[in-house]
Amino acid sequence: MDDLIYNAYFDLNSLKQDSVKVPHPLGEISIKLPGEFDTSKPLRVKNKGYHGRGDLYIKLFVKFKR
Repeated sequence: MDDLIYNAYFDLNSLKQDSVKVPHPLGEISIKLPGEFDTSKPLRVKNKGYHGRGDLYIKLFVKFKR
């Protein structure tokens, strides 16, 4: 399987950003975040898996202290 999975963690400040930087075998890539997302489903970026095959899945986690 050529899919990649990345776990992205957000605090309250980083939730306001428009994009997330993701390490990738070919170099860091910037992925634009949707205006609204559901953390129970990973973001799917087509054709960003190994060697341009497969997909990149970004699991989104929100973590902060009160």
